[in-house]
Amino acid sequence: MVLQPRLVIAKESCDSAVMHWKSNEISLRDSVKSLPQKINNIRAQMNEKFNKLLQDVEKDSTAFVKLQLIKGNENISKCDGLAMRFLTSLKFLDEVSIHGTPEQKFIAVHELNKQVKLAQKEVEHECDQLETVDISLKMNETSAPKDIIEDKNRLGALKIQTNKVTIDHVRGQRPVNLKLAKIIYLTKSENDKHEPLLNGVDFLPGGRLIAIDNMNDELLVFDDCLEKTGSIDLSYHPLSVVAVSEDTVAITSATGGNHQVELLYVSESSTLVNIKTYKVNGRYNSACLKDDNNLVIGTFDAIKLARILSLSGEEKDFSVNFHSKPYHPDTVSCTYIKELDKVIISDLDENLLYIYDVATNTRVIVRDSKIDGPTGVAVGPMNSVFVCCQNTNSVVQISPTGVILSSHMLDMRFPFSICISKDKTKLAVSNRRKEKRTLQVFKIN
Repeated sequence: MVLQPRLVIAKESCDSAVMHWKSNEISLRDSVKSLPQKINNIRAQMNEKFNKLLQDVEKDSTAFVKLQLIKGNENISKCDGLAMRFLTSLKFLDEVSIHGTPEQKFIAVHELNKQVKLAQKEVEHECDQLETVDISLKMNETSAPKDIIEDKNRLGALKIQTNKVTIDHVRGQRPVNLKLAKIIYLTKSENDKHEPLLNGVDFLPGGRLIAIDNMNDELLVFDDCLEKTGSIDLSYHPLSVVAVSEDTVAITSATGGNHQVELLYVSESSTLVNIKTYKVNGRYNSACLKDDNNLVIGTFDAIKLARILSLSGEEKDFSVNFHSKPYHPDTVSCTYIKELDKVIISDLDENLLYIYDVATNTRVIVRDSKIDGPTGVAVGPMNSVFVCCQNTNSVVQISPTGVILSSHMLDMRFPFSICISKDKTKLAVSNRRKEKRTLQVFKIN
């Protein structure tokens, strides 16, 4: 029958299809079963490449760091040697300037000038070697694993990037910009006997400004907008004021034999209350904070031009040979760089600044045409010193090593008192001109 072969063929086709699906099922199971092993093989091969990369990176980085340390130690040794030479020269120059004859001073300066010219070339050379080095791992993100396994491409490599840096960058010193934020004109009120004169100013940590009116024997408190929010009459002639905590200020007085320091509490509503008053031995005309428990006090009519005064009234001397000169209280001012243990003293008569390094008992004398009539001094960003110069109506910024960084002209005559906020973002300055006395606050950028 014709039908029978057709049925046989149809059955064979079905049997073949079943066999195919069964075979395909076995093949799929075998393929899936082998996948983990293939992956493990690839992982093992890649792990070998990672291990090789790790070994190469450790070897290369260790060798590079060793070379950098050798180079760095050589540069450190050279710079330390130069620094010791300069320190010796500074001490020698100080001794000659204090005890030497005019002829000895001339010879010393002449000889040191020659030495400094030669040494400066060495310093410039060492400064030219300054650099930063960044070490990182650069992975190969584009090559296929097969190419990496077959060593056609590397898995990754050590990346070394060297950048030159300048000595100014290392010092962290840069000129700042001052932008006028607030200004008030100081005028005589009904209760004042004289035109106000702010002989000292400082910022409380919260941002309020405190000031002493030297002519009317008064302590004033101003808010952020320079609105007067509080005041108190003083029974003595104040010379300086400093914020010693969030709500406490210290005022010095050294007139009429009344040498004292008064601590006052300043409430949030600017109410002022006496905490305590104690007698001191020195005549103090400027003050700044040394640490939580001590002040650095500038003196006048004394051999020790700066002293340490604890908030409990204990007076101590710095281990520094200050220059000996009796000053009028308006011709000298003092501040202190806490991080560097340096005392700064301005000299109005000589138009210069002294920077005393307490740790080494050395000093740098800063003399420049921009420093003309220096009065108040304060420490700002990057430990820069800011000094009022009344003859040029400006504030000059100086690095802690004595380099002039910038000079800012002010819209006021005879700037005298200066302070900088605790966060180093604001600067306040007042003047001593008979007319148009002002208090100005600047933003530091």
